[in-house]
Amino acid sequence: MGKRLTKPEVFITALLGWLSLRIGGKFTFIGKKLPAGSQRDVTSCGFFAINAISHSVFGTALLTHVDIRENRLQWFNDLCDVITQLVTPSHPFCNTCC
Repeated sequence: MGKRLTKPEVFITALLGWLSLRIGGKFTFIGKKLPAGSQRDVTSCGFFAINAISHSVFGTALLTHVDIRENRLQWFNDLCDVITQLVTPSHPFCNTCC
């Protein structure tokens, strides 16, 4: 299980300082701005985080606790498709591989 930050403000201050040094310029924390679905377990944070970004950028529907199982399966299937495309040799003379 992931470890929770006991003092998120310490992390945010450190992150803002690092960004200022690394990129140059002033960065400020303006608070939580991304709408996100309501997570009810301790293992789905990554899916909810990606979905919150996708919702804000692409307008996809917010994930719900009921949808998480289907969302995990979709990510698994999408990753399997990409891996299959990367490892399956293709030949210029045929459409299928031996």
